[in-house]
Parts: sequence; structure tokens; C-alpha cells
Amino acid sequence: MKTEQTGSDQTRFGTPSIEPGIRGPRSEDGFLLRAPRCEALKWDLETEVVSARRLWLEERQAWWIAMSYLETVVAVVLRSFPSVLVIGDAEDKLVSRDGLLAMQGRLL
Repeated sequence: MKTEQTGSDQTRFGTPSIEPGIRGPRSEDGFLLRAPRCEALKWDLETEVVSARRLWLEERQAWWIAMSYLETVVAVVLRSFPSVLVIGDAEDKLVSRDGLLAMQGRLL
């Protein structure tokens, strides 16, 4: 896992997460991407996802991205982080850079 330095010199661990089912600015289907700050990830997103299909949401500290870019964004995140958590309705998937997929059902 990558770590992130916060302003107070505390170290915080984080795995990027993708939360599907979020409506975008024009009510189009999309998802939120939350990840520790990483310039390489930001640059890759701005390069791989056209600006009309992504939006930084300051109040949520997340990127909103159109659903058609889901596979692209998973690949982009895995360039900068060893894994990404994709949150689902019934179960979550942890996708790893090495191609492994772990699934976790919801308990509640």
C-alpha cells in the first residue's frame, strides 16, 4: 500500500476506491474515484479521460468519472498503486496489479 503524508506529519495508509452508481453533472451514470494524492495518477487521469467525462469534486475529495471509463480508470490506478477497491452493491472487489481479484461479500 502507498502512504500519504498529511499536513500534520502523520502517515495515512490508503487503497484507492471506486464507488459506482454516482450521477454526474448532466445526470449521466458514473463513479467516484477516491485515492491518496498522487501527481502521477492525476496526470494519467487528465491524459486518459477527456475533460468532459471527469470532474474533481472538492467537497467529496474525489473524482467523478463517466461509467464508460471504468476499465480504463482501473488500469490507470494500478499504474500508481498496487490495488484498487471496487465497491459493489452485493460485494466488493479488490483488484491487484498482479492480476489477482479478491471478492468480499457484504455482511449487513
